[in-house]
Amino acid sequence: MAAYCIEFGTEFIPPHAEMLNIVPDVGAALTELRLAQCSDLYIRDNAADSGVVPSAGPFWDSPHIWVRNAEDGLAVHQDTDRGHDNFLYARVRNRGLAEARHVRVRFLIASFAATEFRYPLDFIPRNPGGGGAIAGPGTYLVGDAAIPAVAPGAVQTVHVRWPAALIPPAADWHPCLLIEISPEDGPPTTGVHVWQHNNLGQKNITIVGVAAGDVVVLPFRVGSKFAVRKKADLSVEKVGVPRGVELHLDPCDAAVLKA
Repeated sequence: MAAYCIEFGTEFIPPHAEMLNIVPDVGAALTELRLAQCSDLYIRDNAADSGVVPSAGPFWDSPHIWVRNAEDGLAVHQDTDRGHDNFLYARVRNRGLAEARHVRVRFLIASFAATEFRYPLDFIPRNPGGGGAIAGPGTYLVGDAAIPAVAPGAVQTVHVRWPAALIPPAADWHPCLLIEISPEDGPPTTGVHVWQHNNLGQKNITIVGVAAGDVVVLPFRVGSKFAVRKKADLSVEKVGVPRGVELHLDPCDAAVLKA
């Protein structure tokens, strides 16, 4: 439970003339505080996610985060095309009893580092003001969208332009989209990971941009430093790939692969 103390006035007992201005200000502040306590914004980690913290099941492929190659408003996810602007979409829900006001949705592109993303550390962008270009693996702010209000039980969809300069290269990147919604209302968080915050979302993505005859390297990592098992089975399949595309698996550490 949180306790709040509101201090006001220039004196311990403000004069009547000053109180005439203070009372409306404090009343408005208390109203906004109460609304924030009763609203509960969230973004789904998976189709079964109802906003309860922590969520259960997969959290790395949010159905409410998607990419479009054009600003067409469609809600079907597409692989990101490198070389031109794309567009990022997110769907926000309010499961609370009060209207959520002054909502902001931040869109970030981040490189997965073989462990789960942690909040707020992995959500701090290398370009705090947005813009610029990719300068190496890390987290970058693509853009943020404002929503004046989300009514109780309502759903709002927002999107931002994803500039080509902020689409990462193939080498050294495992690209993931991260979403952060503010204000952070609703139930208390239970940890630092995406599935322990209902105001955070994640979607692992694929970025393409290949001409005929090109060779593209798609690096990936398997496992976690928290894993108990020493061995794992890895299955790589070509799904939705043209017949002429060849696939080669080149382990960077053969000793680890054979262990």
